[in-house]
Amino acid sequence: MHPIDIVGFNNFRIFNDQQGFLETFSAINLLTGTNNSGKSSIIKGMQLLKNSVNANVFPNELDLTDQEHLLGNLENLLFNKKSKQLMISLPFNFFGHRYTYIKLSYAVLSSDSYKGKLRKMEVCDRRNNDSLLFFEYRDADDLDKTDDMEKYQKQMQEYEVQKDDPSLNKKDFWEMYGIFGRPDENPLEGFVEWRVNSEKLHSFLSETLVFYKFYLEEKRNAKWLEWVDGVAEEKDYSFIPSVIIKSFRSDANIDKWEKFVDKLKETDIKEGKLKIGEREFEPDEVFFPHRSIERVFFESSLEIIRDNLIWRDIETTDEDYTKYNVLENTFKKSWEVLKQRVQSINYLSTVREQNVRIYNATLNSPFINLLKAYIPLQHDPWSFLNTYLKAFEIGKRLEIEFRLDYQLIFVSVIDFNDEKRELVDYGYGIKQLILLLIQISVLSEKNKRLIHDYGEEGEYYMDYFDPCLLLIEEPETNLHPKWQSLLAEMFFEANKKFNIQLVIETHSEYLIRKFQNLVASEKQSESLIKIFYLRNLGAIEAGRTQVETIVIEEDGGINYEAFDSGFFDESNNLQLSLLNIRRDSFMVEFEELKKNLEENDDKISLLEEKIDEYGNRTDLERYLQHVALIFNTSKLNHITVDYLASGQYLLHNIKEGTDFSPVILQYGRAMENELKKLFGSVHATRKWTIGVMQGSLEKFKFGINRISACCSATEYNLLSTILTTIFQDPLTLQIDLINELREKRNDVAHPGLIMQKEDAEQYIEIMNQFLSPWSDNML
Repeated sequence: MHPIDIVGFNNFRIFNDQQGFLETFSAINLLTGTNNSGKSSIIKGMQLLKNSVNANVFPNELDLTDQEHLLGNLENLLFNKKSKQLMISLPFNFFGHRYTYIKLSYAVLSSDSYKGKLRKMEVCDRRNNDSLLFFEYRDADDLDKTDDMEKYQKQMQEYEVQKDDPSLNKKDFWEMYGIFGRPDENPLEGFVEWRVNSEKLHSFLSETLVFYKFYLEEKRNAKWLEWVDGVAEEKDYSFIPSVIIKSFRSDANIDKWEKFVDKLKETDIKEGKLKIGEREFEPDEVFFPHRSIERVFFESSLEIIRDNLIWRDIETTDEDYTKYNVLENTFKKSWEVLKQRVQSINYLSTVREQNVRIYNATLNSPFINLLKAYIPLQHDPWSFLNTYLKAFEIGKRLEIEFRLDYQLIFVSVIDFNDEKRELVDYGYGIKQLILLLIQISVLSEKNKRLIHDYGEEGEYYMDYFDPCLLLIEEPETNLHPKWQSLLAEMFFEANKKFNIQLVIETHSEYLIRKFQNLVASEKQSESLIKIFYLRNLGAIEAGRTQVETIVIEEDGGINYEAFDSGFFDESNNLQLSLLNIRRDSFMVEFEELKKNLEENDDKISLLEEKIDEYGNRTDLERYLQHVALIFNTSKLNHITVDYLASGQYLLHNIKEGTDFSPVILQYGRAMENELKKLFGSVHATRKWTIGVMQGSLEKFKFGINRISACCSATEYNLLSTILTTIFQDPLTLQIDLINELREKRNDVAHPGLIMQKEDAEQYIEIMNQFLSPWSDNML
């Protein structure tokens, strides 16, 4: 379970008040896309949440008073200025439900533009966005208040009659009217409107009851429970076993659980309205401030659960236990867990102090605190930080000297010559990289704890890293592409080794490509890394969405078409598309092999051999080298060379017996690209068809053209001149092969026509006969 596995923002900066942003996060999350598309809004929104928890006002308030994120006031945050509410969605595993999240709506008041006030809560199932629990505070209007006063006056009239009735005593009045023994004058201020989806709650609690019975039979140690959590996640169960077990003070009473679940079947939806009067806002003690609406709203929501979802679980006369309600307690625990999850968010910011040689230790800044936290960790030569200092070719180790008597801190890198070099002497990119390494190292140590337990093999100890989240903005800034790729390895290890969830804003295609390779080579689950491609809401092309979620699949494949044009260059587009072709072809081949092989001892080894065989053919560089052996590639257009290399790739990777048409198409595109390069010199803006280009060249070489298509007389004269300036002897070009190559290429586009490997190889041979003298003849 990640610290933040779902997050949403509505009416928040670039995200509108309708669809907004609502996405499920993975272990490593890359935010990329166009400028002003919302990447930084997500980072800053999560900073805002962390600040609100630090200020001890969450969830009742959103606190913008700490302006490290530079968000300004709440009015500045609103997408729709007319709607004075913004909404944030966060994970909320109510009673261990894996897929529940909570929507929190905050009012933006003119009286305090730096603090959003909680006014609505809704617990939803993210699989279908169905509502499970709903609470909303609403101010009473004049009509509501008039109705409430009339009800009170009517009660008083009834009371005046009843108090003269000799058959009624004080106890009777207490039972009718409460502790005051008379109607309660508590003028109306507002309501908490609520709704419970009893049908959905019944379904979920019935499912978890089955597991809990199993747990009571199997009770094991913490390691077993961790294993069960892993199985539940792998099998996509709707609950988290450990959270359910921790929802009870002791072993749950199964009879009471079953009775409560049966009672839920009586109605599909329970709903109502709780009155909020003046008395609810009175201070707890003398000299205390009056209660706020948001505090009263939150406490009233707990009261609604306590009084309408009655599941006591324990029979006792103890007053604390008598008030105890399983679902109310679970709701409160879910809040505490959410606070801890938000508290685990960390942000690496650009720090001003880094541009001096000596740092003032008395400053209570994030940077200074980070340096102090690393001091006791710096003596491990094999530490994560020192390992990557060497990998990035920066130096051997980091040295931080803290002079207590002067309260000064000195930061240096010990280089490969064992000489000191102060941090300030490095470029911006390296300094930020070193700070990132410090941050990861400090987080790993802070979150590490030793687990002591007993298992089947006796007593054991193990290091465990509590999960946390690190927000990082553009770590690739001012770094060489090689080091941008190495960043991916560093992040990959930080996540795997230290349980650090990462949210990274980036524009680096090198980082993305390296993550693809890591997923493929490490054979990781496709859920490990997600890419979120964001677009400016005002500049979205037809058929596109504001947010595209792109998963890196187990073999490294991604849907590169989800990116807008220009994000990857042409060569990267080609490589990404080939990666997808390889993936699809291999999966079909592999699954077919699995089905066809007999069940025997050799099956696994044969499957492994097939994977190894396939993996050995995935280096595109090999095919570029192959093309260079056949043609003078320095004379050919680079896109032509890419087409030829991809054709070779496909030839060696498409399964025997299937359609090899893509090979012919790629080789045909290579020829067409060379012809277009030539005819672009004749007329740069004309759309040249291969037929016209063929006819024009045939006329040049043979005096006649076998097809009617041909360029104009003026264009033909210019073509004749250009041919003699580009080629040594243009009349030796194999122009007569163009017709056969063109027709064969067009044929493969017809449905139902399957090209065998021999057909592709024959086409390649003819194409070689055409392109070899073409490239060799160029001046």
